[in-house]
Amino acid sequence: MSKEEERDYENIRRQIEQSCVLTYKPEECYTGYTLFSAYRSNIFYLIDMKGNVVHTWQVRSAKVGEILPHGHLMYGHVWNGMVEIDRDSSELWYYGCSQHHDFAVMPNGHVMILCGIRERGSPPKPILEEKYNLEIREGGPFATCYLIEVEPKTNEMVWEWWADEHVEELKSIGVKFPAQSHDVFHTNTCEVLPETKLGEQDSRFKAGNVLFNHKNLNVIGVIDKSDGKIVWAGGSGILNKPHAPTLIPDVDHITGKRFPGAGHLLIYDNGPDRGWSRIVELDPLSEEIVWEYKPNGFWGSGGGNANRMPNGNTVICEGGLRGRRGRLFEITLEGEIVWEYLTPYFDGVGGHEIYRCVRYPSTYIENIAALLT
Repeated sequence: MSKEEERDYENIRRQIEQSCVLTYKPEECYTGYTLFSAYRSNIFYLIDMKGNVVHTWQVRSAKVGEILPHGHLMYGHVWNGMVEIDRDSSELWYYGCSQHHDFAVMPNGHVMILCGIRERGSPPKPILEEKYNLEIREGGPFATCYLIEVEPKTNEMVWEWWADEHVEELKSIGVKFPAQSHDVFHTNTCEVLPETKLGEQDSRFKAGNVLFNHKNLNVIGVIDKSDGKIVWAGGSGILNKPHAPTLIPDVDHITGKRFPGAGHLLIYDNGPDRGWSRIVELDPLSEEIVWEYKPNGFWGSGGGNANRMPNGNTVICEGGLRGRRGRLFEITLEGEIVWEYLTPYFDGVGGHEIYRCVRYPSTYIENIAALLT
């Protein structure tokens, strides 16, 4: 028997995967499965709490994805379009557009897509949707971002919203124009708000409105979908080039469990201009920070996200531009790290960067039995 035949390669692979979990305190964690893709790579990974890869999807170049209830994966093909694939990675739907950074699957089955960057040429170069307006930028063209809502069954675009058409609303909250940056309206978030007690009490946050983030303007806002107006905005003077703000819902739509901090915004405040990062929980009504995680050495200059779990823990993707370490971790409200994972997988640009991760409850994945076989 050859040495190759003597080796249990599957067991060796599992040992390598499990060695990537640096910290694991089962009794203090929110147990589930974590989805991620190394930045602009061609694989989405679903791992358990011990780091075992339980399922993968082969994809076009991507960085954000979502597992649908039947085990399909919806993901953004960076700068090119939106894709739905089945559990075996066969494509079921493709919608060509300049998708980047984010998307949201809506309760009615429609898809809200963040657009504004597309790729052309060989080698490919980022081309932004350029416009000219001296009141927005004096030094030349500027890049805008826009949102579209698409009905996947017909590929009909049923709603759209362009960032540069709402400058006066931004001025009214103190944003200064003309801007210096070409990428004025750089946007990295589109989240369709769910039904919440906050939305029932304050119509600015009603279900169906859209949360966005203009990173380079340090502005997080909410769009009233009925008329397109920005009805709430904050972050100026508080945040520094943040990513992935998300409204903490009242209950987990999968398990029905309640979330600590419901009605607050959880934000990855990257801070590239100041040299350190933090996670903040912001009360949108008072615009006060009610909780933050800011340990020494925490630094993700770009990308990343944070999500609150029903047990009060927060799962964080460290992010970081180009070649950062690909670190995911879970903390308690007191800031104790109870789970920590370091990916061994390379991204599409020669490093280990992970742009975003999603932690799913165990029951959600285990009910999709094909993902675990």
